Amino acid sequence: MVFQTGVQSGNGLVTVTYTIPTVTVTVVASGSQSYGSSSPAFSTSTTAPAGDSFTGTLTCTTVGSPATTISAGLPAGSYSINSSSCSGLGLSGPTASDYRLVYSGATFTVNPVALTVKAPSTSVVYGDPVATTFTPTYAGFVNGDSAASLTTQPTCTTTAVAGSPAGTYPITCTGAVDPNYTITYSPGTLTITKAPTKLSAPALSLGVIAAKLTRSDTGAAIAGETITFTSSKTTLCSGVTNNSGVATCSMSPADNLLALASGYQASFAGDTNYLPSSATAGP
Repeated sequence: MVFQTGVQSGNGLVTVTYTIPTVTVTVVASGSQSYGSSSPAFSTSTTAPAGDSFTGTLTCTTVGSPATTISAGLPAGSYSINSSSCSGLGLSGPTASDYRLVYSGATFTVNPVALTVKAPSTSVVYGDPVATTFTPTYAGFVNGDSAASLTTQPTCTTTAVAGSPAGTYPITCTGAVDPNYTITYSPGTLTITKAPTKLSAPALSLGVIAAKLTRSDTGAAIAGETITFTSSKTTLCSGVTNNSGVATCSMSPADNLLALASGYQASFAGDTNYLPSSATAGP
């Protein structure tokens, strides 16, 4: 700042010029953004001189060496702001012209964003193969990323195995890694449903009654299940299916006559893993 004043001397009034040097104010710039965002925010911890105030908007455009442009694709992490890329602030107030602003770059932080790995929910019929791995879905990818962008892929598994009883089992995912994301997991459910069944009742043989139990969807024989035989609401006998799915039992002469006269019904009540079924054979 330059001041002029008049000083009286023996020869008259003399003009004297004073030059007051400007004072440097160092604006320390810092900033942050979320990964994938194109809207960084900058601030300064520097306080304006007393009586004055900052004007404008602080912006910086590059970080690191070699200089990297601040953009949506800048990976999560901490970077040094290049002071030469900062601008935008001015100074307003009665002493503003006494000061000169220069910039000093501090830290620019790119924060990771939330990503949810969602395990699927699916079902399988009891006795059918159970998958050992499952494919998840994702919520939260930004910047054109996809599952292929992850540093480490997640693994999704279930506690169920082949032969597990009908019921529900969790499907969980773990192990995904990517520094640009804060990763959480959402579980899914594997439902093992009861297998459908079919009973076949052949024509009655003298003194012996029989039925065959199979899966109705695959035709596979079902062993170890109890089949009950009735006729006209009278229980005749019961038997357990063998490895071929066939249950047989012997009747008393009176029950044999009843079955011959009225026919009979073979019934499977169902259990934890199989749905019920029945079959009728005529007289």
